[in-house]
Amino acid sequence: MVSPGGEGEGEGEPIPETPTAGEGEGEGEGEGEPAAKQQYRADSLLVLDPDQGMDFDADGAVDNGLGALFRDPFLMGMFGDPNDFLRKEVGDGDLNLLFDFGADATSIDVLLGDAVPEGGYVVQCDALDEQGLPRSRFPDAAVDGGLAQAGPGSFEFVMTFAQGTVLVFRDAHLVAEVIDDPYGLSNGRIMGVLALTEVREMLENDPEVGQGFLNTIMGILGGAADIDSDQDGTKDSMSATFGFSALATAIDRESPCR
Repeated sequence: MVSPGGEGEGEGEPIPETPTAGEGEGEGEGEGEPAAKQQYRADSLLVLDPDQGMDFDADGAVDNGLGALFRDPFLMGMFGDPNDFLRKEVGDGDLNLLFDFGADATSIDVLLGDAVPEGGYVVQCDALDEQGLPRSRFPDAAVDGGLAQAGPGSFEFVMTFAQGTVLVFRDAHLVAEVIDDPYGLSNGRIMGVLALTEVREMLENDPEVGQGFLNTIMGILGGAADIDSDQDGTKDSMSATFGFSALATAIDRESPCR
């Protein structure tokens, strides 16, 4: 049983506040006219504190290994505060995380995009798989009483501050409040689990990744593993919770990706 909430919260408890829509930067070119108020660009994206997340292993405690890792003094000494990188990338428009609820909002696609001069965003090719489908997609979506919920699905997070290492979170859930003043998403969360074997395989197959970097990254991630996915007594996966807010925009899903 996985349930959203902070430490000590039960299922259905209010979601702790993350930055509300409109508080972030990066507005301007690219905003465009929203498509039926169902397409959004994140104006804030952070890895939340370790006491905020989901209980993925049903032990009664919140799981957020990435949140604990991002507060680690050793990691911050190596890379700086990762959340500072996220704030800057989102604020400068270098990271455009897009949410597309689609016409019927039965699934939510999470995409990367490039701003276009005429307004709105076009999808980056890296956000799509070989069949042209979103790599980050949350099925079984529903919006009820102003609360959007979707998943489980998958979510790809690119650590640009660590040679672009891609982390793929499975069993991922998305929760956000849908607001209309301004149109956007508030108090959003993306919560999922990262299989460390997938990270190692990806890095080993990347010719640009040296053995030293691979060992460093796997050592850092392995130290933050908090989930025993196959229940063999060894923690082999890491949980994470991202907080976000977003403002309505327009996403061009018809033009070729870039």
